[in-house]
Amino acid sequence: FFLSVGANVGVNYSHPSWRVQVKASANYQRLVIPGENGAPDDVADIFQADGRTVVTRTIKGGWSVAVIGMLTHDPANNLNADGHLSGGVEWCLVPFRENSEQNSISVRYIVGGTYENYAVPNVLKKMEQAFAVHALETYLVWWVNPIDITATLSVQSVVDKPEFTQVGGKVTFNWNIFQGLKLGTTFGLSYRHDLTNRPDPEAAAAKALTPAQQVLGAGNYGSFIFGGNLSLSYIFGNESLRQ
Repeated sequence: FFLSVGANVGVNYSHPSWRVQVKASANYQRLVIPGENGAPDDVADIFQADGRTVVTRTIKGGWSVAVIGMLTHDPANNLNADGHLSGGVEWCLVPFRENSEQNSISVRYIVGGTYENYAVPNVLKKMEQAFAVHALETYLVWWVNPIDITATLSVQSVVDKPEFTQVGGKVTFNWNIFQGLKLGTTFGLSYRHDLTNRPDPEAAAAKALTPAQQVLGAGNYGSFIFGGNLSLSYIFGNESLRQ
């Protein structure tokens, strides 16, 4: 028996001078493997949650600055807590999209600090650590009636440990079915040279897990990850302002 329940919420405010985005999500999963020959069931539960806030101030000529805050609880990926606070600068061809038919491209540089607390010691044999990270990102929004296409490409690294570098990209196609109603599909691919939250092999092996716990808490620490999803959404208000 497997159960997965999740929810997410997002609020945006957009003005030619200011943009504010607040997003939060949570997910609960339960896996039950029936016991054999009278043995008790093997039960595992896991809860994940994250939140993100971005406040952006437009300066002039497509340039803007932003403050970004994120907080994550993801024990399945060895993160009891992951907090991030950063600042960034961005150039955008169309900083304030008044309608979805306006095409735009942007480039941004972000630098900040991250604090991570682990369920088991990480690859550096630490239970927690704080470090500086920076990233370079590009973002494209393109309208091909009736499809809205968004694409991102990013490179992120720990400032003083370049071996912890990630390169990734994502593309989303949103078909405008009706005013505000969208059917979307997303594809993503990324390469991670190494991960700060990757468990130390000895510590992970020493932590006894039941089969159910191994399934839910296995984490994904491979070099390459790829995936896709299909979604149906409805946007209240001006749908182009969220981009």
